Amino acid sequence: AHKLRDREFGAQWTQAVTDRWDYADFLADHGWRKDWISFDCLCHDPATDTIFCGITSFDADIFWGWRRGEGKWFDPGYARVRDPYDAKFHRALLRDSRNGCLYAAPALLHDVDRFWDAPGAAVVRYNPATNDIAKLAVPMPHQYAQAMVLDESRDTLYLQTFTPESLASHNLRTGVSRWIGPTSSGLGIAQGECIELDDDGCVWGVWSVTRAWQSAPGV
Repeated sequence: AHKLRDREFGAQWTQAVTDRWDYADFLADHGWRKDWISFDCLCHDPATDTIFCGITSFDADIFWGWRRGEGKWFDPGYARVRDPYDAKFHRALLRDSRNGCLYAAPALLHDVDRFWDAPGAAVVRYNPATNDIAKLAVPMPHQYAQAMVLDESRDTLYLQTFTPESLASHNLRTGVSRWIGPTSSGLGIAQGECIELDDDGCVWGVWSVTRAWQSAPGV
């Protein structure tokens, strides 16, 4: 059954590329909106022994947890805060070791023609102990997060956006967000998958031209 479904989605993907579907076509198709998901990142909460999962979904159903002790899925209630353009948590789901809260920021699936429609990635805080979830801020309006890291000593989140490609920060103590600058060459789309923090509070990342269409960029 899984092999049959994989072939069906492969055919749908070929049709989508051939027919040049609009983003709305994916949302209108039940197979893409409801049935097609993938996993992008994980975060373990030791207090509840839950593996929280960042998921790709055209339905914006992107945040679930797996209760290890019970062997069951758990819905943290992302529907309470989600926006229709929230497509996935990519490398942007992490845990604050001081209070056990999780922080996340969504990535995109839509193309540039929806840039002004989509509000941008909101920093989301989730407390596994109380099941409270809230949007804190949109650090870069209309831009979405490809990766995120937390500097606990400075109460600061750093977000790498894609696309376009920038580095931004959000201070959890003051609520102030800041655009730090662009991270692409301006000549090609730069896809940075991860960012890391060193002991001095410096943010490090890697850079490469995006892989998505490099074999056949189209007309």
